[in-house]
Amino acid sequence: MRELISGPKSQLELWELSRSGYVLVDAASQAMIEYSDDATSPLRGFEGQDATYLGPGEYVVAMPNGQAMNALNGAPREELSVNRIGEVTDQIGALAATADVYSLQNRSRVGITAVPPPVGTNVQFRIPSYGYITGCTVLHNTAAEGRCGWVAATIVMRYWHARSGKVLIPAAHRTGTNIKAVSGADFADLIRNGRSMASWGLPVADGIGYHALTRQKVASQAWYNWASTNVNSALNAGRPVILFGSLPDAYVNGKSIPHAVVAYGKSKDGHNIVHYTYAGKQAVVLNSGVVASNTHFMLR
Repeated sequence: MRELISGPKSQLELWELSRSGYVLVDAASQAMIEYSDDATSPLRGFEGQDATYLGPGEYVVAMPNGQAMNALNGAPREELSVNRIGEVTDQIGALAATADVYSLQNRSRVGITAVPPPVGTNVQFRIPSYGYITGCTVLHNTAAEGRCGWVAATIVMRYWHARSGKVLIPAAHRTGTNIKAVSGADFADLIRNGRSMASWGLPVADGIGYHALTRQKVASQAWYNWASTNVNSALNAGRPVILFGSLPDAYVNGKSIPHAVVAYGKSKDGHNIVHYTYAGKQAVVLNSGVVASNTHFMLR
């Protein structure tokens, strides 16, 4: 059993099973947060180093040079902040205590199969004006940077900017009603606004909520849920949703990556139609992987 750095109201522990598998629990509420009976411990190889959990795909370890990194993919992270860790882990613990996260995330999980197929004619429905998503300028996005959730946020902002006429993209970052790629800090960096690169439901909801309501003065709200909770209802209501989790690699069969995509419809076989936040991958079917959290945005 390994204790992780936690807030005052939570007590995260990572239990590493004898041969393979692990369980992440909040000992304060006796709630299970993540479970795998076959995956290697996310912190294998980082024994003796301070570590914490900041959301799905975000096991963060402190490095000897004072910096931090994502233990799963080696991506750099900001120095571990006691206040930020306390805020996030307490929220995770509170949610785990009131929801059966184990059943949501794992009992219905689908193993990684192949790269997500193009949607083609496999369409049950797509949200209104979905072309504002598929035709969105895609900012640079690599797994090592951990930008996928913030690039997904720009796609959602562009959708609502173009569909509603509300000014969600500042002039410096747009051309017409689309996003403009710029040198230096771009629209994804603006929405991130100095937040951690941690790319999952909570920080991205915080980022787009602040950007729309406080910076752009657009009446709106943003929130997040665990797993796939309320994704179908949002799509049925005509709203795109950002999905985060362990998803199939867009280019390599049988490989999973921590990633974020934008869902905007349903295929005939009941899977989400998504923009994979990569250029050329704007209309594919997410037919495998595990969605761990999701972010919603709507105008008021």
